[in-house]
Amino acid sequence: KLSGFHRRAVTNLAFSQDGALLASVGLDDSHSVAIYDVAKGRVLSTSKGERSKVLDLAFAPGGDRLLQVGLKHARVWSIDGRNLSSRRVRFSQAGGAPKAVVSCCFLLGAG
Repeated sequence: KLSGFHRRAVTNLAFSQDGALLASVGLDDSHSVAIYDVAKGRVLSTSKGERSKVLDLAFAPGGDRLLQVGLKHARVWSIDGRNLSSRRVRFSQAGGAPKAVVSCCFLLGAG
């Protein structure tokens, strides 16, 4: 059982590739992010997220990064134990931010 952080509801979930971590986004005004240690059943780290709606999450292979996308945003989270930090993805000047990014994934590069 995993509990203890989100109060209203959970809108998005993503497991790391090895199943050790679970990321969740809450329905609060800041769409807060929580990272859980699945085996221990506890919260590892939390942070306020985006004010705009989150539509998808995906862990990078290795579980040290998390990609979050949604209405007018994309954000990359770095996970280092209990430390959770993020940066917004910048879109090209010509096109600007899309109205919505609805899905995301990480692809492994060849060589």
